[in-house]
Amino acid sequence: MTQLPPGARTAPGDTLASAEPLVPQSGRPALVLRVLLAVGLVVGLAQMLTEPVERPLNDLLDGLRSGDVETVTIARPEPGAEAFGTWEVRWTGDGLPGRASYEISDGGRAPVDDGQLILDAAEQSPAPVDVTIRYNFLESGTTWYLGGFAGVAALVWLVLGPQPRLATKWAWFWLAGGVPLLWLAFVVLEPVPLWRRTTAAARRRLTGGWAFLLSITAVPFVGSVLMSWFGWTL
Repeated sequence: MTQLPPGARTAPGDTLASAEPLVPQSGRPALVLRVLLAVGLVVGLAQMLTEPVERPLNDLLDGLRSGDVETVTIARPEPGAEAFGTWEVRWTGDGLPGRASYEISDGGRAPVDDGQLILDAAEQSPAPVDVTIRYNFLESGTTWYLGGFAGVAALVWLVLGPQPRLATKWAWFWLAGGVPLLWLAFVVLEPVPLWRRTTAAARRRLTGGWAFLLSITAVPFVGSVLMSWFGWTL
């Protein structure tokens, strides 16, 4: 007969005679910690989705032509100054915020200034575009990413916390290392889902070896699909 930990309750479908061991819900301090980690990871994800992502310059030009761009912030040389090299441009509109680089070069008889092409496309866009010109460079500043701190905290919880029920600790390490969004799945589901107040039957766990293979094959593909989906829906 399977022994239950002190104070653990069984769900209506659970029986003490079950051959599978039962995993108890986390104690109250651990539950509070898991909820805080989940909130931090969700806020971090929302913050990440507001940050510009590297995109081809043609995405900006196509968006300006179709009227899908709302704002453009572009770095330009000081008026009258001769400057060449790579300059940055950022924009918002349809999809995730974008960031790209454009070139200013001395092509002899045909100098190249892709920044002027951007400004001309913004002026001719069928929809109003709020253009901001920053001379010399775009200010980056210091950004604190809550999701990064929450991810590190989730890793510490993985190492020091109880044994997971669905996958081994090494398995969660490989999977969440490939797709940080899975840290949220870890703190919500392990060792018992947050919304479940009773014990849960232990299952055959995913091992570290199989998780490593998934992390270098299927996981990157799923991650890219998810990011593309976020970009398409936002």
